[in-house]
Amino acid sequence: MLKAVNSSCFRSRLHNLAPSLRPATESESPLLRVLGSLRGLGGRSTRLTCRAFFCSDANDASSRVAEIEAKVKEEDVEVKSSSAIVPTNPRPEDYLTVLALPLPHRPLFPGFYMPIYVKDPKLLAALQESRRRHAPYAGAFLLKDEPGTDSNVVSGSEAEKNTSDLSGKELYDRLHEVGTLAQISSIQGDQVVLIGHRRLRITEMVSEDPLTVKVDHLKDKPYNKDADVIKATSFEVISTLRDVLKTSSLWRDHVQTYTQHIGDFNFPRLADFGAAISGANKLECQQVLEELDVDKRLKFTLELLKKEMEINRIQESIAKAIEEKISGEQRRYLLNEQLKAIKKELGLETDDKTALSAKFRERLEPVKDKCPPHVAQVIEEELAKLQLLEASSSEFNVTRNYLDWLTVLPWGVYSDENFDVLGAQKILDEDHYGLTDVKERILEFIAVGKLRGSSQGFLRFEIIR
Repeated sequence: MLKAVNSSCFRSRLHNLAPSLRPATESESPLLRVLGSLRGLGGRSTRLTCRAFFCSDANDASSRVAEIEAKVKEEDVEVKSSSAIVPTNPRPEDYLTVLALPLPHRPLFPGFYMPIYVKDPKLLAALQESRRRHAPYAGAFLLKDEPGTDSNVVSGSEAEKNTSDLSGKELYDRLHEVGTLAQISSIQGDQVVLIGHRRLRITEMVSEDPLTVKVDHLKDKPYNKDADVIKATSFEVISTLRDVLKTSSLWRDHVQTYTQHIGDFNFPRLADFGAAISGANKLECQQVLEELDVDKRLKFTLELLKKEMEINRIQESIAKAIEEKISGEQRRYLLNEQLKAIKKELGLETDDKTALSAKFRERLEPVKDKCPPHVAQVIEEELAKLQLLEASSSEFNVTRNYLDWLTVLPWGVYSDENFDVLGAQKILDEDHYGLTDVKERILEFIAVGKLRGSSQGFLRFEIIR
């Protein structure tokens, strides 16, 4: 009867059998040779351990052991040969040749993730192939601006469009030398999510399509963790991060998580963290990424955070001023509405339309008897129309202005006729230069009125040319 032994049980039994196995020689028992070889493999392959069987039939033991021994040797050779091509557990520092991914907006810092869009089908296929072969790493490098352009003016869509048009040597020349080794976390369509691991420097180009480069892995310069200057700078960075929390809640969760354990922080990671969450432009962030001196990197980050805090304070003051202005206007509006309601309740004031109608009727009252009947009829129609219109409508304003004009005219009040031709000529010559034909026509009109004794008729507009 056969019984499979799992890896943990098998190791414990090997440990218990060790004293009896040591004196035995290879010629004494083939089973001991197999057990010894499996024990030598240790935890290298769980598959090999699970293939070990024990047989209760002594006659079948030799053939079964020989078969297992042959399989073990065969798979051991296979593992060794495959590990020579691709490391079984590749580490990030093992990658000296990587695919180059251009970043149009901001550099990727170690410890942060960034989603990007890859429009190049060949590059996207190469990234998918890297993940399939269990080598999900690439180099992420910030893209330089085109000569004569300002990074603060170019929009994000234009930057991505310019990135998709670059390839080969042209793309290689536009990349910053220092970038980040990024793990390819996931690929959804043309969206690739990257996780930064460590700093890289491009040394040379290997191939153009897709762009592949050789890189050197960069390490921070040695520094004294107990130096007073670096401690003071780091604590000032943490203090500034906490001040940013008071003015902006955008990165509150990230900052609170990072600053909870002040005694366990890492100076280089602290500098990267502060620069990554700041609103600095991409060139300032790239400067922090390229700096290998931890003390200088912390100072760069502190400067960026101070700028960010000042911007947040200005933004907060502007928002507060606008809020106070709006609140003041709303408060005044509410008080006015309350005052109107109180006056209306006490009978001290009516609504706007009633007040306007009363004002127009009061203005018309002195000349009511002298006002022509057809004019009085028009005024009454317009007053009734005014009561039906909404105060916010444009027609309400037109009707109000029309009534204002009708009621302000001096109905029944006339001036004496003046037929002084010489006086009119003097005024026309003093006030108006030229226009001889027009002046003569006006004087003729006055002269005819003097002869007829009245100024009936009117001047036609055709005289003014």
